[in-house]
Amino acid sequence: MNLLNEIRDYTDYVRQNTYIYSLQKQGIDLLNKFITQQIDGPTPKRGYIEMIDYFLAVWIPKHKKYLTVEEAFNIVYASQDLLTFIHKKYDREDNTPLILEYYGEEYMRLYRVNEIVRKMVGDPVISMKPTIIDLQGYKDYKEKVQHKDTMAMYEQGLFCIEEINDEGYLVLNKLSNHKCCRVLMRRDWMYHFKVNDILQVTLKRKIFFVYWEIEQFKVYYTEKAARYL
Repeated sequence: MNLLNEIRDYTDYVRQNTYIYSLQKQGIDLLNKFITQQIDGPTPKRGYIEMIDYFLAVWIPKHKKYLTVEEAFNIVYASQDLLTFIHKKYDREDNTPLILEYYGEEYMRLYRVNEIVRKMVGDPVISMKPTIIDLQGYKDYKEKVQHKDTMAMYEQGLFCIEEINDEGYLVLNKLSNHKCCRVLMRRDWMYHFKVNDILQVTLKRKIFFVYWEIEQFKVYYTEKAARYL
């Protein structure tokens, strides 16, 4: 099966409904870009279902950090409709994966958490559509990144959430060496997180302090990404 051809056929089909197409266009364009990269690149070859799962579990969170919750949901919506279209076309409707059941709610949560962590680190990007950047926030963030605190310790890499503690902190387990770090968290934020979520971050702990803080943030994944990372 040539997935690019299937996406092209699906695009022709969904364009018949201008409203649905307006919701799904971003997701379709990103799927096209992703599949083209997979075909041309040195990445492991995957079946089309696993490829779309990887697209949602890893590629989108890694490459599209600033999606709104609505945009994120519509990408899942487009991916589900593409799979349904393919399986209907080849008379496999009974075996259509229901990715919307997992990724629909999880993507909305993922991008709420994404926004929370960006606030925690002082990310100056307010919006991408239109592009709005807090200039003072940008200067402050750049200064923080360029000048490390000499009276602090740092850990960076992939961390898995091991515990969400009611006392107001998360326990993060660094995947490379299993070092555990307790990160303070506002109570009204912490319950958006889930055990087994994965973050790619830089943590900072001041000397003589017990708790760490998130200093820099790259990617936030749901637990589905674990099999690919």
